[in-house]
Amino acid sequence: MFQALKLSLPRLHYKDELFFFGSCFAQNMASELDKDKINVACNPFGAMFHPQAIAVVFNRIMDEKLYTPDDFFNWDGYWFCFEHHSSMAETKLAFYIDKSNALLKETKRQLQTASALFLTFGSAWGYTLNGQVVANCHQQSSSLFRRNISTSDELYQSMHTAIQKVKTLNKDIAVILTVSPVRHLKDGVVENQRSKSLLNLLCHQLSENINVCVYFPSYEFMIDELRDYSFYKRDKVHPNGSAIGRLYEFFTDHFMDKESLSFINDWRALNCSIQHRSLRQYSRSNSSFKKSLKNKLLQFQENYRCSCESEIASLTKDIAEIEAKV
Repeated sequence: MFQALKLSLPRLHYKDELFFFGSCFAQNMASELDKDKINVACNPFGAMFHPQAIAVVFNRIMDEKLYTPDDFFNWDGYWFCFEHHSSMAETKLAFYIDKSNALLKETKRQLQTASALFLTFGSAWGYTLNGQVVANCHQQSSSLFRRNISTSDELYQSMHTAIQKVKTLNKDIAVILTVSPVRHLKDGVVENQRSKSLLNLLCHQLSENINVCVYFPSYEFMIDELRDYSFYKRDKVHPNGSAIGRLYEFFTDHFMDKESLSFINDWRALNCSIQHRSLRQYSRSNSSFKKSLKNKLLQFQENYRCSCESEIASLTKDIAEIEAKV
């Protein structure tokens, strides 16, 4: 049923620059694209789930509002920022500030040249500190925060403002909106569905009112096409590898143009050979295999005008080592 959907989505090329921002589902899709040698950037400040937390960071990027020591706090020997994921934490404050500000500038540069921005929203339930929804509580006391579910107006106004700023920076960018299929059952079964409904409404409000925005039904694909629990990890919350593969196939079928699909298929065949490890590492047959593969990579590079320099350099080194021993 889903394969027959007529979706009005932009067709992307394998040379396009893509940027993913949002939940761990965004990271899953970006990771698959990276494996297929697509130019992709993802979550420079770590995974984020709440649209208002995402909007805070986007406004900071667009306004070039640099981080200062007041934006960080120390706990358990590490420095944290409530606008970032915990994986960003550092032991040295000066280093963390410099790293964060460098990421701000680099992210703005990437958004300025990106062909498409993918925003994946995970939850409308948030934790507010000093009037702002945080990206992560960093295991701090719940007494510091006010937990609530955002209204549709709050979600819309925050993301509308952020996306308009991105449009001002890059008038040609396409913005693809998705709702993460990961279920936030810690909020409660009913509460999770209420949250996902608000996020779905947000996506459609934005796509109806901002001409660069379109909606991609990854959430609907997961709960309908892949509704069986066999497509979930043991926690019954996160999609497993099989589900991610199916979702990614659904993604590429609807976004990538014909040349890009050919590029991906050809690269996967080559990459499978690259990952091959011979049982007889220092054999003439392995040397011949690697020489043939190197020639195929050179031809692939020529055909698609893309860089395979790192893979070719690695093969050249391997061949030299083998021939020195046989």
